[in-house]
Amino acid sequence: MAADVLGHMLRARDPGTRRAGIWAMGRRCETRRSAPALFVPLFVPAIDDPDPDVRGEAIGALRRAGAVTGRFADMLAAVAARYPQVAGEQGFTDEYRAVETPLLLADPRWIEPVCAAAAAGHQPDLSTEARFSPTVLAEIRSRLAADPTRADVLASVVAQWGTDAAAAVPDLIAAIPHTGPQVARALLELGHDEPTAVPYLRAETARTGDPPAALAVWRITGDAQPLLDTLRSTLSWRRQAPPWEMSGLGDVGDGLLTGTAARTHPERQVQLLAARIVAAVDGPAAVLPTVSAVLAGGDTSAHLAATLIAELAQANPAAVATLEPQLRQQLDDRWNRIAAARALARLGVQTAELARPLVDGIADYRGRYAVTAIIELRAVETNPALEELVADDRRFNTISFGARVVSRGHSGAARAVASVGCIAQPLAIQNVTVRLGGAVACCRTTCGFTACPAPGWRSA
Repeated sequence: MAADVLGHMLRARDPGTRRAGIWAMGRRCETRRSAPALFVPLFVPAIDDPDPDVRGEAIGALRRAGAVTGRFADMLAAVAARYPQVAGEQGFTDEYRAVETPLLLADPRWIEPVCAAAAAGHQPDLSTEARFSPTVLAEIRSRLAADPTRADVLASVVAQWGTDAAAAVPDLIAAIPHTGPQVARALLELGHDEPTAVPYLRAETARTGDPPAALAVWRITGDAQPLLDTLRSTLSWRRQAPPWEMSGLGDVGDGLLTGTAARTHPERQVQLLAARIVAAVDGPAAVLPTVSAVLAGGDTSAHLAATLIAELAQANPAAVATLEPQLRQQLDDRWNRIAAARALARLGVQTAELARPLVDGIADYRGRYAVTAIIELRAVETNPALEELVADDRRFNTISFGARVVSRGHSGAARAVASVGCIAQPLAIQNVTVRLGGAVACCRTTCGFTACPAPGWRSA
């Protein structure tokens, strides 16, 4: 009956009524995985509606509707082809949204309009997560070979794909003379230390104090000065500290590891950075009071503290065992439960005891980390609860932006069950096939992981 009512709204003469009908259908598609198959065919013709607001609503709803959107990729590609003509306009145009959707669907037809817009002097924002496929990678490599200057917009996309994009590294290196800063950043994110990128990495470090760039300069050249300058700036609180680790420095904790938590989150991040360095040099004993205080302080800093405890526990569980009671207190915190569960597992707590917090984490804001933690810990005890979530028609987004759900096509719970199934038991989830002892057809295009710990894993 709802479909009949909404279909009647789409045939209304008033554009506002048509737009409201599309909005209602799109909202239903976002919340129920069974809805797109019913509603998308009803509103997809509206991408050619004479009213621009109705067209925009339809294109936006398609972008969020799930994998069924792929059935209408040809219609979206026709809209995306007009993107170069409007690339200079302010705001999110229909054509821009239409470009983003093939990006999420692993359809290479976004590449041509994006490159054409860049050639005309525009810099398209491709911050949307691009879904990997061999076809898309091959098209990007072909484009870079023909015109290496287009690495200015394509390098950032390739950088998202990790080891899946290894074949494109030579193409990126060849583009360094044309678009050095963008390619240097992409190679850095891909984990490739390239000597010809060092001038651009030095410039990035000098401009922003970027720790990964400074570390890369040190690894490639042996010059530690940019790294030391970055640490000095960070530890003097002139910039917010990222959660990364570097050993080999001395008394960086002076004045920071006070045994109490600093007042603000950025200051606590600095404390945890100092704790990482001091623990690497002198062992964890001296840092535990401060780490304990930050953990007890809760909020997002506690997540970073629990992450640090997990890392310390991996090398020496006994050294941080006294923090177990505080970690258990964080299992009820939706922001921190996953990091706390990882740390507790490293301390020897059985994953059966941690199954409920791990499963609850699927629907939290840190849901994507819950999936990763379940796989890392081989928490097979979560399977029954995860299979219940898979059977539920509700969506459980494991990312912050609901618009990206089109790149998943199913809930985060299904991704977790499929991946844990690689470890625990035979299971088939959509086009994810797993066998006892290892995955044979599990790939990032479906479950989103490139580092499954199960024997026999391969990244397709």
